[in-house]
Amino acid sequence: MENRPVASKLLQMYDRQFALVNATVLTYNIVGHQKDPDYLLYLVDELSESKFPHQIPNTFEFAQIQVGKLAEIMLNVRKSMKVSKNLAHMEVLDSGASGAVNFVLGFSGKDVGIAYKERVDKGIYAVSVRGSPSCKTHLGRLLSSVAADLGGSGGGHDKACGAVIPKGKMKKFLQEMNSRLG
Repeated sequence: MENRPVASKLLQMYDRQFALVNATVLTYNIVGHQKDPDYLLYLVDELSESKFPHQIPNTFEFAQIQVGKLAEIMLNVRKSMKVSKNLAHMEVLDSGASGAVNFVLGFSGKDVGIAYKERVDKGIYAVSVRGSPSCKTHLGRLLSSVAADLGGSGGGHDKACGAVIPKGKMKKFLQEMNSRLG
């Protein structure tokens, strides 16, 4: 990304670490407030006044809170992740599945990571799947097929996708994914 025209000019004007820290702080604030449109509009207003993220009140403090939450997710993944022949998976209890799936993939050393969270009110599991660069299977197509076979739905990109799986079919889903990846 830094080789693109706008980014290249900005990195020539500003110190690289300055840019990275501000980008990171802004990212954590956006992700952490993704369901708070008022705060997001506030950020847009502040940024439109040419303020840097570090100049916006409480952004560093909030980023620190978000980093703490991520560290907690990482600990939970290391403790709770299960590794099969062709994938690693984990049921997420205290955060979103999409927040944990990259850690499942990275910590497991497998080509495929799966994180899933029960949506009790809907009787389904929300599933997030990620593939490593060396994964040869188009995961979006595979996920679409497996989910449909089990009465769910899903799909997506070759290395990042998601699905909803009926509650009683989660174990079968994991077995089928592991089998079809083999």
